[in-house]
Amino acid sequence: MAAHLETWSKEEIRAVIRFLNAKSLNPTEIHKELQSVYGEHVISRTQVYHWCNLFEAGHSDLTDREGRGLLITAASEDNVKRVDELIRQHRRLKLHEIASSLEISETSAHRIVFDELGYRKVSARWVPKHLTDNHKEQRLDICRELLRRSKSSHRVRGVLLFETLQPGETINAARYCQTLDKLREAIRRKRPGQLTNGVILQHDNATPHTARVTQGWLEKYGWEILPHPPQSPDLAPSDYHLFGPLKRELAGKSFDDDEELVDHVRKWLQNLDGSFFREGIYSMVRRWQKCVDRLDCYV
Repeated sequence: MAAHLETWSKEEIRAVIRFLNAKSLNPTEIHKELQSVYGEHVISRTQVYHWCNLFEAGHSDLTDREGRGLLITAASEDNVKRVDELIRQHRRLKLHEIASSLEISETSAHRIVFDELGYRKVSARWVPKHLTDNHKEQRLDICRELLRRSKSSHRVRGVLLFETLQPGETINAARYCQTLDKLREAIRRKRPGQLTNGVILQHDNATPHTARVTQGWLEKYGWEILPHPPQSPDLAPSDYHLFGPLKRELAGKSFDDDEELVDHVRKWLQNLDGSFFREGIYSMVRRWQKCVDRLDCYV
């Protein structure tokens, strides 16, 4: 196997993308070709999609410089609005994904997100840079209520259900209720008697979770919802405890397809010790207390 090329420029990579795109290779095929010659860390697949979209739209410039063609309006009012909508729909988007979606540079995306919209990242999610007085009050009230309820101990045993979305599939209320159906069946099989004893579910305030159809499902089966304040990923175990280790587990690894990636994540979750999940759940209490003690910032 030939050695990877060790020296190259971004412009060279983009020229190769333009050439292979013109030969009708799709972005995934182009990404694999680039990795075979330049190494697995040469460029992300998302960026390959981004440049393919630009070239198909008629762009020929291989640089990141702004002020050319359509990029001159990168920070327009319309783009600011579109970025805000993207973030509200997908709080975990990365800057390069935002830039790719709008066909603007990452510099422009950074300026819109941080300067125009005033977002920051907490536990890998975009949140308002400063909590409003109303948000602070809700966080305080809910955390005080949760602390009052946290006296009893619960057995923590691990993952009940692992599910992924298909490419292009998004979560809405109907799709979320399908997941809840699967979760209920998993509880019935793996935790006999738990459905009779009662289920307490924690999820955030995303639209699929608060929609009328979802509320109807929860009322039908008598599931209780653990209160969760808005704009608070720092109080959600999945955000502050799970996704960081998962990101580190996947760092530097490459997979041939989505199925291989999903299988790797599934096995990683299955092999986690129960103490990992126990710490994530029990640390909620400490975070609730910190929230009460520190009203003016995230914990």
